[in-house]
Amino acid sequence: MSHDALDTLRLVWQEELPITGALGIAVVSAPPGGLVLQMPLAPNRNHKGTAFAGSLSALTTLAGWSLLWLALREAGDHAHVVIQDSTMRYLRPVHSDALATAEAPDAAAMDHFWAGLRRHGRGRVTVKVVVRDAHGGGGGGHDGAVRGGAGVGATHASPLHMGISAWSGWCRCVFGRRTRRPAPRAPAARAATRLGFSDSAGCVPPCPAALLP
Repeated sequence: MSHDALDTLRLVWQEELPITGALGIAVVSAPPGGLVLQMPLAPNRNHKGTAFAGSLSALTTLAGWSLLWLALREAGDHAHVVIQDSTMRYLRPVHSDALATAEAPDAAAMDHFWAGLRRHGRGRVTVKVVVRDAHGGGGGGHDGAVRGGAGVGATHASPLHMGISAWSGWCRCVFGRRTRRPAPRAPAARAATRLGFSDSAGCVPPCPAALLP
């Protein structure tokens, strides 16, 4: 990955994704077929002194988004990149700075993505991200040591003109002109159970607080 592309990515973060500055996320390296980001523990700790699951979700989502953004720019394509769905499993806590490694999809998946983008003006691919404790332990991730997957899409149309589900499950954002019937509001106790709150692990779901009942 060229230094110019990474510098441009950092500028995009600064201007269009200001949360990255608040979280302290930085690019560590961009090896062939991957991207490694780092997030400090101090501004992202929870009440247990480990990494806050919401911050880990933001880190993994950004890693997947950024990997596809770089792939598009390297190909000379300026399509919009959007997160269409996101799944995470928190298997163990992160006790120090978090390292997120986004893995490029295999050649067949990327061929399918490019074909859809060129033929229909939109494409979709799943990006796997592994998050590890900087001291060597497992943490959270999209198919990592908290595991899951992120469906990342690209479109040549403005995303604001599409109906996009930004988060999976019952917690759903819809943008643009299309509208969907909102998901029914669950009672607070039931919502906490479905979303997987855990006092012991200090985990919260990867869901924007504004969407909670």
